Amino acid sequence: MPTVQEYQKQRMLIRKSDPRRADVLGLILDTAKKAAKEENRETTEADFIAAVKKQIKAMEKTVELVQANNGDTSSQVAEIAIMREYLPPMMSEKELNAAIDRILAEFPEEERIKKNQGKFMGRLKVLGDSVDMGMAARILSGKLG
Repeated sequence: MPTVQEYQKQRMLIRKSDPRRADVLGLILDTAKKAAKEENRETTEADFIAAVKKQIKAMEKTVELVQANNGDTSSQVAEIAIMREYLPPMMSEKELNAAIDRILAEFPEEERIKKNQGKFMGRLKVLGDSVDMGMAARILSGKLG
């Protein structure tokens, strides 16, 4: 995955050839830099990925509001698609199912209950940014008694 500095260079290079992508990338970079600045440190890849996820979530809420008012969301949908390109590849549902099964196998049967779902979700977080936590929660709750 490219570094934050490489993304900054990319943004400068595409300003004229692909202004929408440059604007989206600028928004992500600004969000990542702001998060790092609040903690008085350098911007990292983790900040960048968190910024992408944050901006996608915000844009999806905007799309919902605009659609509720029968507005045109094509611009926002296009920007979300661009943002998703900057995320690392996500685990497939099959891969996620297998990872969840491995985690659950580490615990006795009597501990595999909904009350402990947070513990299992925490174990999934160590797999990194390739895990869709929403999908993981859905799969996990179906497997817990």
